[in-house]
Amino acid sequence: MIIANNAPIGARAHRILQLVHMLPLIAGVAVAVYFLNWQGVVGGLVLFSVLAHLGEAIQRRLEARAALAAWGTYVDPGFTGKIKYKTTSKRAPRLTGRPDDDDDDIFMIKGWILADGAMLNCFKGKRFEATPDARYLAAELAAQCAEFTVYDQTEHVSYRYGEVDAPQVFAQLFSADRGVSAAALAAVLSRSQPTPLVAWRGLRLTEDWMLDWPDDVINKEIAPRLTLTATLLLPADCSKLEDPLETLIDPVRRLAVNGFATPFLCENLEDAIASVDMQCLIVKGRLIDDDYLFGEGRWYYRGQDGVWTTLDDELRDSDGKRAGRLLKIKSLTATSAVFEVDLLAGEAKGAYVQASSRAMPFKVVMDRAAVPPTCEVQIEKFT
Repeated sequence: MIIANNAPIGARAHRILQLVHMLPLIAGVAVAVYFLNWQGVVGGLVLFSVLAHLGEAIQRRLEARAALAAWGTYVDPGFTGKIKYKTTSKRAPRLTGRPDDDDDDIFMIKGWILADGAMLNCFKGKRFEATPDARYLAAELAAQCAEFTVYDQTEHVSYRYGEVDAPQVFAQLFSADRGVSAAALAAVLSRSQPTPLVAWRGLRLTEDWMLDWPDDVINKEIAPRLTLTATLLLPADCSKLEDPLETLIDPVRRLAVNGFATPFLCENLEDAIASVDMQCLIVKGRLIDDDYLFGEGRWYYRGQDGVWTTLDDELRDSDGKRAGRLLKIKSLTATSAVFEVDLLAGEAKGAYVQASSRAMPFKVVMDRAAVPPTCEVQIEKFT
């Protein structure tokens, strides 16, 4: 869905708006001049106030219609099919990821995948030094630092040597004419920091990855007898993926409610709540396309009738300009949802969201004084 940054009002609507702006003043002055007494002045002021209030309502409606024309008529729930991850036939050890523009030897947040699935930091140069028995592989790190890594392919342990003499030690350890001395290697390992790698879906990852990595299945009871499940969508063997790191950093999961799968995707269940009567729920979704490219944000709402509605997380003003986004769900009832919002600088001329149930944007009630700011979405308007 393409959303315009600005929704120009048509020529006819523009003329109507001009009249709407002038009419209250013209009518108020006309009444005051016609009666030429204090009652006429008071009557003119009252008429001006009433017509100005009605004019604001008409203006909001016209601008909302213009925004509607630019926003489109439906919020797509996003790609909901089977994700086809890109794989590679390159043999290990292989580099994963795209090279930095400035230096082909530096890979940002990328690394090496070895034959046993071990993922190691990227290195200066594009090969590993090996001991004669091929048990140990070693390479110097990039970024011009005094550091190199030795990896034990039998015990699946990575050793980081980070002392100031690292370049000299590495050169002596893997001298071409002398070969690798077992005693020298043992001395290096004793002065290195060992990090065991843990097996996971065909890969071997360092412990810091695993500490931050959630379970394959996440369960969250958001109310009695109402449990959400988010199941990781990844192949059993991730070592064949073209870029496993990207999938680890941005995981995608399939949402289920009480064991019944939905077509919707999510990242986690941190932003998911139910109404007090347990009849309604809302959860933050994840929107991707079939090429695994991330798009706009979504909120998925299930009402009392069991019907799902997609809610765009973009906040836009009455001209169609982006005003912010829905950041975090705070509370939910059968009639409204309150969100923490991330607002752009400047005062928006009213804020609107769009839902999939009807082809129009819906105005939200903003509380800019709250810390952080909040908005209330009147759910009964679009369900």
